[in-house]
Amino acid sequence: MKKIFFCILILVFPYISHANTFTKTQIWGVELQYVTYDIASDLYNIKVAVSENAVSVQELASQNNGITAINGVFFCPADYRQCNGQNYTINERFVEGNDLSFYKKDTWERGVFGWNADGEPFIHQTGRINQNFRWHIYEWLWNFPILYSNGINMLERYHEVGLYDSKMSASLGRHFVCSNKQKTQIIFGRTWPTSLDSLAPVLLEIWCWDALNLDAGNSSQFLYNNRKLVSWKRNILDGFVIERVWLDTSLLDARLDKVMKIITPEYKRYSSKIAVSRLNILIDHIGFIRNDMYEKRSIDLYDANGDVNWYQIQADDIPSLERLYLINGLERRLRELRYSL
Repeated sequence: MKKIFFCILILVFPYISHANTFTKTQIWGVELQYVTYDIASDLYNIKVAVSENAVSVQELASQNNGITAINGVFFCPADYRQCNGQNYTINERFVEGNDLSFYKKDTWERGVFGWNADGEPFIHQTGRINQNFRWHIYEWLWNFPILYSNGINMLERYHEVGLYDSKMSASLGRHFVCSNKQKTQIIFGRTWPTSLDSLAPVLLEIWCWDALNLDAGNSSQFLYNNRKLVSWKRNILDGFVIERVWLDTSLLDARLDKVMKIITPEYKRYSSKIAVSRLNILIDHIGFIRNDMYEKRSIDLYDANGDVNWYQIQADDIPSLERLYLINGLERRLRELRYSL
């Protein structure tokens, strides 16, 4: 990647315009990946996406013409005994102004992250935070716990009232969504195992001002430019999706379907051992192509000591995004074919 020295880039230029920018970094021992969405962008749209049936993050994105997505909030999964083999949610969800909430009146100790019709993001909690904002909602998701409100660490309250439990203090992978103080950016992402108390100060370093914890664990799913960065076995019911304006993912998926119809019979002609060996070579080659594309569209960022501690990837033009979508989609389908052999 380009060796550009940015030891104080984020401190000097914290409000660079981003729309579908991927960052990987490590801050205070917490490793994380996140995507930054610029609310003023005319190239991208962000959506709260929901599905009646549990689907993968890729399917959820596809249903919403999305290229980037992350899983949403807690739900009752079919693999939990108390859920009786059903995937369902009682959480509050607003989509394009439509209230899909179960309770509709009180968030209790949970909180809402969403935005109004103008795209301005905010946190809401009944009786405590932005009490009147419920009536200005366009899209939102409801979850627990609130991490930050107006730059204030809300975990302290959960400690005080005895709601900070062992799952919150354990070192686990975390997913989150947040917005900056200027309400110009929405950020969502994931971390490697850490506690919520350890995550909170890290979020301030990436300019989160209002922040909400998202579901993780076996529901962890994260997609960037149609590549699954993490995807556990459990499907999901909702999430946040980023769509590239003027890019039709259904046409790209149709091209991938056509390619797989042609090549699948060819690989099945061989023994499983030979087919897997050849697929491995092809998958590796696809990875090299993707890495080359990202190499040309990324920068290494350095800390104050001159050490590389993160990098960013930005690709906005339609031809590049179409190629990345196809490359990542083909790689995923080839991996699925290899698994089936």
